[in-house]
Formats: sequence, C-alpha cells, structure tokens
Amino acid sequence: QFTIARERQCVLKPREMSWFDSASLIATGVTVYRMLTHWKGNQIKAGDGVLVWGGTGGLGSIGIQLATYLGADVVAVVSSEERGKIAMDLGAKGYINRKEFHHWGKLKDCSSEQEQKEWLKEALGFRRKIQKILGNKKLPDIVLEHPGQDTLPTSMFVCAPDGMVALCGATTSFTGTLDLRFLWLSQKRLQGSHAGDRLEAIQFLEIIRKSGIKPYIGKVLEWNELADGLQEMYLGKANGKYVVKVGIK
Repeated sequence: QFTIARERQCVLKPREMSWFDSASLIATGVTVYRMLTHWKGNQIKAGDGVLVWGGTGGLGSIGIQLATYLGADVVAVVSSEERGKIAMDLGAKGYINRKEFHHWGKLKDCSSEQEQKEWLKEALGFRRKIQKILGNKKLPDIVLEHPGQDTLPTSMFVCAPDGMVALCGATTSFTGTLDLRFLWLSQKRLQGSHAGDRLEAIQFLEIIRKSGIKPYIGKVLEWNELADGLQEMYLGKANGKYVVKVGIK
C-alpha cells in the first residue's frame, strides 16, 4: 500500500501459518538457519551440540527448535528457572541459568593473575554444566552468539575444538573482547553471520512446512500497546517474539 516490493524480496507465506506467525518468523528464523547451515566446514549435522544464548528470546526460541529438528542436542542459556522450563518445552536438552555465574562482560586488559583465575574458574564451571547436559564431556560444535560483549569471551572458551561461534548481533555492546589463545590453539572459528538470502528464506520455510515448527509468540499487541511492549523488551521482561497489529481505519 505504501511502497513497492520487488519480486526477489518476496516469498510465499505458508498457508498453514497465520499472519501473526508469519510476521514473527522470517527475520530471526532465516538468520538462525544461515548460522546453522551456511558456513562450510561448520554446517550443522546430526549429533552436534549447539549452545543457544537467550533461549526464550526471538532468536533463541526458533534456534532451539530448528537445531533440534536438524538433529542437534541444544543447551539453552536463560535468565530464570521459568525460562529454562520454556526452553525445555521448545526442545532443548537442558538449560543453564546465567545468573548462577558472574564473569560476564569484557575481559580486562592487563588484568591481575587473580582476576584471570576468577574468570577462568567461573568459565570452567559454565563449561562443565554444558558438558553435563551434552554428556561424554562434549562441547558445543556451534554457538549461536548474539549478546556480544557480555558473552563472547565465554562463547569462544566453551566452543568445541574446530567448532564455530556464529555471531549475528551484539545486544550488550559491540565492543567485544577475546582471549585469543582459545581461538587459535583449538583452531576455532569466529564467524559473522547476518540475515540470509532469498534462497535460504525459501529453504527455511520449506522446513517450517515439513516440521510444524512454530515461532514462540510471547504477546500480540495492539498498536496503542507498542510503547509498553518496547519497554518490556528493554527491561528484559519479554519472552519470545512480540507481534504488533497495525490497523488502518
């Protein structure tokens, strides 16, 4: 009604899906699909372990479902036991409450030996929780990373040797830090990944048709509730995707 959409920008809406589901699916869904399947040498396969940050958020909730459908064992990171149960309902093999740990944030330049030991102690505890969930001391072959500054050092530390940290955002800040020893000595990969192309959108929607995967919609908001919804997201109170009705009288 207000703009021209080019043919290459359009894909067919699955008939089985409502407009609410369709509106909330593509952006994060295709982004996750690309993170899991696009990068040669680190494409998801059955039996892989996948770590998903923000398991009940927009990206995390579809990431759990898609990775599980593709045969992976998923560990979700959440901020409460309630959200952990939601992640399990979505298909996660287990979850970790990040509030049990306190090493989040940028690595400090020239930090003291004691500070390094404290960070490593926390990171090792986090890694052991992942291994307990995945079993056999297994580590995640793919990490779906999007918080950025707060979690990137840990993502690289817990990623399996020859594995990949696929990053599509930086919600806690784009000034990330790394202990590069964990990157080069275990030959891990830090891969930037942004959205997806039209073919990936079509392939993703075909999986949706076959699998019956549904986006996890936390709320459907009226237009006049938009500001309240944004505030809930800002405060970290939102679960899943928020869908806003846009009506024209």
